Amino acid sequence: MKIETEIKIKIDDLKKFQVKFNEFGGKKSSWAFERTYGFFTPNRTNIEEGIFPRVKVVDGLATMGVKVKTGNGKYFERKEYETKCEEKSGIEMMKVFGYTEVIIFEKLRQKWVFDNVEVCLDRLPFGNYIEIEGEKKNIEKMVKLLKLEKSQRITVAYLVLFDEWKKINNSIAKDAIFGGI
Repeated sequence: MKIETEIKIKIDDLKKFQVKFNEFGGKKSSWAFERTYGFFTPNRTNIEEGIFPRVKVVDGLATMGVKVKTGNGKYFERKEYETKCEEKSGIEMMKVFGYTEVIIFEKLRQKWVFDNVEVCLDRLPFGNYIEIEGEKKNIEKMVKLLKLEKSQRITVAYLVLFDEWKKINNSIAKDAIFGGI
């Protein structure tokens, strides 16, 4: 189990942040394509309870897990449990557990690692975001370094952001997939 503490901020220009991260001496990964299958009970009570089961596939490697929200406030905090699996088996297991509704999220992600914080540039079908994960004090240092103190902090999952995007854009899209919303 891992404790995840993060914030997200909506951004326009991914390249601008890549240049800054290079200047700051960050270690970057290549862009990775991620597909996440989010699972829900028929009435979505698991989301209200802060429980998000998923199967995530990154460049062909699948992980089954669950994230459990642990707090509200200035940071998005969750416990994260994960194990490797085969994509199809993980999906079928979640359905057997009663999570019969599935929503697919796709994103392109580039991770940057600094001494005490991980920063991800995320490109989703409904917008670009920066995600800063680490200890709270290190998140704050990175926010200040990036001059994002006045930017709106996002402390919800991409699922919530997608639902908000659908309302604003009057969209009936079920999944957040490239070329599909």
